[in-house]
Amino acid sequence: EYGFIAPRLTAAGHGVLAVDLRAGGDRWEHVNRTIAGIGTATGYCEAAIDVESAVGYARERFAGQPLFLLGSSFSAALVLRQAATDSAAIAGVLAFSPASGGPMIDCRGEDLSAGIERPVLIVRPDTEMANPAVREQFDLFRQQGHQVYVAEGGTHGASTLDPSRAEGDVAPTWETVLDFLRRVGPAQ
Repeated sequence: EYGFIAPRLTAAGHGVLAVDLRAGGDRWEHVNRTIAGIGTATGYCEAAIDVESAVGYARERFAGQPLFLLGSSFSAALVLRQAATDSAAIAGVLAFSPASGGPMIDCRGEDLSAGIERPVLIVRPDTEMANPAVREQFDLFRQQGHQVYVAEGGTHGASTLDPSRAEGDVAPTWETVLDFLRRVGPAQ
């Protein structure tokens, strides 16, 4: 999913570390190397340890640079959780279509998002906004003071930034993302 996104972020001057989490399986025609290494997938919430480990690695490897967490669907909920429980070195969070359904009941991002002390950008495609639970979650994020954005013609998750997956113009969404990154912590 990040194959199109990572080069665009690096071109804007941001370092990118993409991590295969131990949940979610093989998508986008690529093998999930973490699942292959441990031999089995876990539940979505159990993959929080991978986010925590990646943040620890990034803090050491990129010390002194602004650290943003970007997540898509279940990983969006996990990066919100990470920011709520350990925001010391995090500059901001970008959460695309944060999952909150049944498998996420123990790690829903909105359950901890009020305590996030860093800037947050929540992105949802317009197609998901018809779902009452999604709208309720979106409104909660807005009430908590987080920046929210509806991507017209978008698709689920961070794929809303990829023109080959989105059904509309991705340029406005990219501008929102890049503006957030510039405003919160310039590229290093």
